Amino acid sequence: MIGLDSNIIDKLNLELALNRIRTDIRSDFILAPHYKLIYEKYGKDLWDKLSTELKSGRFEPSLPKYVRIPKASGLIRPGAILEPMDRLTYQILTDFIAQTIEDNLDRTRVFSNILLKDDPNGEMFIPARNSYNEFKKAVMNYCDSEYTHAIKTDVACFFDTIYQHILINSLRAINCPSEVTRLLEELLLSWRERQSHGIIQGLFPSDLLGNFYLSGLDYQLSFKDFKSFRYVDDIIVFCRSRKECLKAL
Repeated sequence: MIGLDSNIIDKLNLELALNRIRTDIRSDFILAPHYKLIYEKYGKDLWDKLSTELKSGRFEPSLPKYVRIPKASGLIRPGAILEPMDRLTYQILTDFIAQTIEDNLDRTRVFSNILLKDDPNGEMFIPARNSYNEFKKAVMNYCDSEYTHAIKTDVACFFDTIYQHILINSLRAINCPSEVTRLLEELLLSWRERQSHGIIQGLFPSDLLGNFYLSGLDYQLSFKDFKSFRYVDDIIVFCRSRKECLKAL
């Protein structure tokens, strides 16, 4: 059982979290209309129960419901939905640290999951088609520059192989509140049945955290003076020679 300091609880934005869940649920991998009804009609009651449990330190996460989703490549990926209290906890906590995360991403390199400044419709991010088009434009611009070679790669089974400890330590390094990161860490561990790798895929909070997870790679490429662009885990590194490509790789 876990809890959260009441000073943090009082600062959490319930309406923003519920709006984002109501939008996010439209693209869930698993159809659960009874959950949708809870968020639409009984969000305040859900929060009253959740905040009481958090303040008393009696909140206990439940296991997600999983389904295996086929991809166009013929491979599969795991999709999941959370129980209503878990999903509200996940969303409202990540909302609280979302702007700090956004402020610590290098937006000259990272084009995915751009946080909206104003979000009345609960969309959380700039539309993916817009940000992906900007990613493609940036790549095309460098195809006509002095760079003659490039590495194009992605991370296999990305969300399923994220190391939670690295993620949490990275959040602490950008000064996210320790109470929030501690609760997030416990949630992620519980949902993976105490395995310390992998986060659930297909939810706004996971999109935010997964995008941030590779910010250490962005920094390393910048520090070593490699020009790179990234869209989630799709990465392109431009180089001036094959030798430089091997060094970057």
